[in-house]
Amino acid sequence: MRFLKLFFLFLFLNFIFAAENQTDLTNFAYGLKYQLEINPSKITTDPAIVEVKINIINDYDTDLAIYLLSKKNNTYQVEKLVGVVPKNSSSQMKILYQTIYEGKPTKKQEFAIVGKGWLVPVGFYLDINEDWTEYENKKNLEILNSSKFLIPIIGIGFVSFAAFLYVFYKLLRKHKENKTLFFFIPALKENENFGKIFYYPAFWIIGSLLSFLFLRAMFENNSIASIIFGSMTAGLILLIFILLILIYFVLANKFSLKIENIIGFIVWGMLIASFLMFINYVLGARLGFIFQNYSTMFYYTIFFIPFIYELLKGLGLYWLDYKNKNLSLEYVMLAGFSIGIGFAFIQNIVYALAILNPIAIGEFTFVSINIQKGIFNTLAEGCFSAFFGFVFLILKRNYLNELNPIILLIASFVSFILHSIFNILASIEKLNIQNSKIFLFYYNETIIVLLILFLLIFLIKEKIKKVFNL
Repeated sequence: MRFLKLFFLFLFLNFIFAAENQTDLTNFAYGLKYQLEINPSKITTDPAIVEVKINIINDYDTDLAIYLLSKKNNTYQVEKLVGVVPKNSSSQMKILYQTIYEGKPTKKQEFAIVGKGWLVPVGFYLDINEDWTEYENKKNLEILNSSKFLIPIIGIGFVSFAAFLYVFYKLLRKHKENKTLFFFIPALKENENFGKIFYYPAFWIIGSLLSFLFLRAMFENNSIASIIFGSMTAGLILLIFILLILIYFVLANKFSLKIENIIGFIVWGMLIASFLMFINYVLGARLGFIFQNYSTMFYYTIFFIPFIYELLKGLGLYWLDYKNKNLSLEYVMLAGFSIGIGFAFIQNIVYALAILNPIAIGEFTFVSINIQKGIFNTLAEGCFSAFFGFVFLILKRNYLNELNPIILLIASFVSFILHSIFNILASIEKLNIQNSKIFLFYYNETIIVLLILFLLIFLIKEKIKKVFNL
């Protein structure tokens, strides 16, 4: 008898709970019969309006108000009242929704159809799968066909690269000291400077292999369109800055600055960037270290990464000119700037492939954002490394004439401070470019300050040389 009382009390409490939760449509019971028709049945070619026809059968002795719920942020939310189905009858209802390509080959729209009016809400889940693979292939083919004008440009690029390899090979031949060790890292003697490693092709070959690992990891998960437009815009920006450096050579009549060394600095920046981007990829994508929580990501982005970037970029200048006792202010800053633009070249490709999608936002917007962002990023990275060279030369001439690691650390710290300020401002004013359909003009205030300082140094360089004994 006691058991029966408890049982009826349990049922009574459940009825009360059900009545109180009539308005909570997310906690519905299965029990609503329906027939479904989706037009178009296969969503693959283009963004379109999808029509969902639902014939709802009401077997209950009460009218049912039918609601549409959609899943957002892992919870179902009521979108609208679709209609009412009279008791013991059926009614056909129509739902329209817009399909939107979001840069992913597959997508699932999750809905729920819920009837309210019985003891508890009743309904069913409705999942609509979108397959955009065919759409991506079509758009990639269109982009590929419209990119044929790049073939002559790519050909010129290959010829230029071959010419660069020849010049660089001649440079290496000039400095080689032992024919048998020419393709190997030299066996360093006691107290011999490690900078000799830069005169051997093996160093560049190993660096290129490390770069290949990173580029392979980036390219394997990206579309042909992203690779074409990302590489094209990054390469265009690099060529613009190389042209500016060459113009400076001609106008300033500074042919003694060794243009082949400037090219070496650019390549050094590329190799270091590839290596560091690969480390970022491993820590973030594979190990999940960077994005475990917000504070880890913040300190990693604002403090750790800028210092490592500037330290390794500075190593190129520190080692490649370890024997040069007659460094000039222009040469050191130009060399640092060259390392920075080589570094930024790889960064710009990574940004284009990892963040933007030309199919989702359009080719023009994709190229516009990359050019705008790439130019400012290249200016910033170049200026950071140029100021490293500025501090490096002052310390070397006035305090520590020998190449002491303290010089490297102090100069890296100065450029690190500038880089951190830049990253902080970029984080504060971060733009959601992926969802934007228009060209967004944006710059970081740090760049303006750096360019003004850069200009002042060159305007009063003679006074600076006298003050700092340069």
